[in-house]
Amino acid sequence: MILSGVQTAMSYGWINGTDKGTFQPDRSITQVEAATIINRVMALLAEYLNIGTNDTSMSPSGLASRAQIAAIMMRFCERYVKP
Repeated sequence: MILSGVQTAMSYGWINGTDKGTFQPDRSITQVEAATIINRVMALLAEYLNIGTNDTSMSPSGLASRAQIAAIMMRFCERYVKP
């Protein structure tokens, strides 16, 4: 299960191995590394969930209504949360 998760995360470009080409699942990471991974995941989710002002643009400092956030969360759950 862990191996398939690592392989999936690597295939999406969320994580990389070490500079020696290995992946060390028990090695601790820095907070900066964690933030980088989270940023990569969120960027991909934003793309897949169509978070933005239209199909091709996103306004990072723009506001969102509660209804828009609910729709985004619903799309996320439909795609990624297994019952």
